[in-house]
Amino acid sequence: MIGEAAGSLPDTESKKPVTLRAPPKPPHATASLVGRFVGLLVLLALFAVVVWVAATNQQVRALERSDPLIDAPGEHLTVNGQVLHVRTFGRGDEVTLIVHDDNIAGGALVVRLAEALAEEGRRVVVPDMVGFGLSSRPPDPGRIYSSIGQAETLATYLGGAELGAVEVVGVGSGGVVAADLAVIEPPLVSRLVLVDVPSLTLPGTGWQSLEAMPFGVGQAVSYTREGAALGAEEIFRETCPGPADCGDPEVVEAFRRSASVPGTAASIRARRASAVASVAADRVDGLEVPMLIVSTTDAGAVSELVEVLGDVPVQIADDVASVAALILAG
Repeated sequence: MIGEAAGSLPDTESKKPVTLRAPPKPPHATASLVGRFVGLLVLLALFAVVVWVAATNQQVRALERSDPLIDAPGEHLTVNGQVLHVRTFGRGDEVTLIVHDDNIAGGALVVRLAEALAEEGRRVVVPDMVGFGLSSRPPDPGRIYSSIGQAETLATYLGGAELGAVEVVGVGSGGVVAADLAVIEPPLVSRLVLVDVPSLTLPGTGWQSLEAMPFGVGQAVSYTREGAALGAEEIFRETCPGPADCGDPEVVEAFRRSASVPGTAASIRARRASAVASVAADRVDGLEVPMLIVSTTDAGAVSELVEVLGDVPVQIADDVASVAALILAG
């Protein structure tokens, strides 16, 4: 009896537990396919970038010519271990140094302004800063490319030329270099004129960040955006910095010569990868030299600069002749 009773008990160990949870779903076939497709697209994009960088850098070597000193309109001087291309206009006793904007064409952008000043009896010197125009193209990032480094090079040039205190005109981002020059070597600057200088700080742009990239990518972008590529010339015409005339055939030709100097794309990349390193924004308010601000658009374009400099006159000019007239009037 007892055995039969025990045998009649339910066998709980042999039964599976009951649950209300839904069984796991198998991987979704469509999502898996989409993931693989996206991964393939990423790989193809990376491959395309590698191919584009390699092909573009081959073009760089082919188009950047090996005779950059041919047809140079100025003289070449060795300054701080670098070769500076310097043009001089006029023979007057009063000397004006013009510091050009951030464009590979260099001093060619301000030739018309230099000529207008020279016609009124001024002696005007226009150096191509390091990495611009027909000057040296250091391939590595460093102080030489910074704003303060460029100012130091110009200070050495002025000291060697024994020009005494000169009027310094900075155009665009060249105004930051001009202000740095006035800050570090006040005896060399008799007057500071800033033309179309929106600020004494130089924030980088997205394109400049790409140009600073290593592994040949930055050099390829530099060539495409600012170098000897056909598209770069179109960009140059469209974004022409004032008060230059980038429709002037001589200016366009100067851009082509400058962009084809060997090492140009690598130099642009090195410059973008260098620290800005300017002291002007923090120390220019202590300068005792006379100053003038000129804008070829409106006063609002230089409002940030006015806030930093304080009680400095602001003049509005329509063209190169007007800018020259304002400089001469001071």
